[in-house]
Amino acid sequence: MGSESVQAGPSGSQLKTHRHGISQEIRSFQPLPDEARSGNITRVFFTEFRGVGVPSLAIGRIGDIYIDLTPGGHELYARFPEKWQKWPGPISKQEANLVLHPQYPDRALWCSVKKSSLGWFIKTNIRRKHGTSH
Repeated sequence: MGSESVQAGPSGSQLKTHRHGISQEIRSFQPLPDEARSGNITRVFFTEFRGVGVPSLAIGRIGDIYIDLTPGGHELYARFPEKWQKWPGPISKQEANLVLHPQYPDRALWCSVKKSSLGWFIKTNIRRKHGTSH
């Protein structure tokens, strides 16, 4: 058997699991008109990694996300040029505490229990629907 296995991910894309127990799924979002600076960008792709423990700097690119599946201690991280930044969670009500996308600052890392989704949400939608302030 090879070093990875492939199965369907939650959004229907391929979910690959590597030998170190880290799985990955390619995800994307459509940039807002002012975010698509060149006008040619129709989708922004990022990788969602899942594993146990804090993510290593050896994986990921800027804008990727990582879900730490440690039992009893799940965490969510976003990849920046020099680090993985931990999401403070939904209890953070100030915009200054949002983890903004490193290249698309109108997006913030968020988790929606109602939609059973996590990823890069439009910042103004988070403020409006989840009560964060400007």
